[in-house]
Amino acid sequence: MTVFFKIVFLGLYKMLYHILVALFILSSFMMQADTISPINAQETSTVNPYRTPLKNLSSFAILPIFALNNPTRMHLYETTYQILKTEFGKLGEVQELKMNNLTGLALAEAFLAINIEDITISGNKNVSITKTSLAIEAMTTIKKSNVDYLSYIWERSVFTEDASDKNIIAAVQKLAQQFTTCYQACNAKEPKKPTFYLYKS
Repeated sequence: MTVFFKIVFLGLYKMLYHILVALFILSSFMMQADTISPINAQETSTVNPYRTPLKNLSSFAILPIFALNNPTRMHLYETTYQILKTEFGKLGEVQELKMNNLTGLALAEAFLAINIEDITISGNKNVSITKTSLAIEAMTTIKKSNVDYLSYIWERSVFTEDASDKNIIAAVQKLAQQFTTCYQACNAKEPKKPTFYLYKS
């Protein structure tokens, strides 16, 4: 694959993603949700089933965000895809869709994204940290102004100093398992299983 082709591919991919986000905003129903501050995925916390915005969410569209934001990690996409497919299959139904299929975007109540970021510590060129995160975006309503807004409602992250492929894949696995655990805890009494629309290029 030539450098020119990669640039064109990423440009088209980013444009398609923004189009999908716009369609999601228009097609999703409006919902209210309380936000939860991000925490390190290595920390342990008690899940309050009455305060988490994951409660009663039954459909998610999953897009390869990290491949857009960090092209150097694109080779990890296939492995990440299989981890999410396996882990979320334990919760409910996984539907695999091509990027040109907008069905999942029209039906999804929320976005789920895995992102990988390299963090530079100011003043210390010898220290490099990689942040791997799993975040959920959904339409929320600001009570005071009654304005509907697409916002992050749930996020967990893992920080590693060794940004090897092995450690990043382990972080993705841990985040997917943490999401599964949290979702099960707050939706244990719900008879309806969630649907995950897993997008693949």
